[in-house]
Amino acid sequence: MRNFFLIILLVSIICIPVSAKCGESETSQKSNIAHSFKKLSEVESALKTMGVNLDNIAGSDSTPDRTFALQDLANLCRTSRLQVHGLNSIYSVISIVKNEKRFETKEAKELKQKSIFANHDFRRRQVFVNDIVIKTSDQKLKDLAYILEAQLNIILKQLKLINIELK
Repeated sequence: MRNFFLIILLVSIICIPVSAKCGESETSQKSNIAHSFKKLSEVESALKTMGVNLDNIAGSDSTPDRTFALQDLANLCRTSRLQVHGLNSIYSVISIVKNEKRFETKEAKELKQKSIFANHDFRRRQVFVNDIVIKTSDQKLKDLAYILEAQLNIILKQLKLINIELK
């Protein structure tokens, strides 16, 4: 009797992962995309904080060239945050309101198109920030550009994963 319960317990433990993997193909796409959009929303909040801080620093700086560069970086943070917010909003409409499984609605097609456009936009912004890193001699400005470049790298990585999942 005791062996019977042990055998049933072992069989049930072995069968649980197998049954969980059977429905994985439909839900894995949603979970991977959801994870990528969660990371994008974290970067969005970081960009918001960074943009506000850069605006404050630019307002108190006395060197005109550095002030303009800081304002450019702050504006870049602001536009990047708004673009990420737009992508997250479209994803929310698809996943929460529509609750689609296969991402084949009109909104999903719009998300695919906007994520491709966003990928190109963020690559251009990354080139702009990289130019600041290369051309500036001010170490503080270089450090701020490195931080922004790291945020843009995270966004590009997540957009690449999203584009792979949506195709």
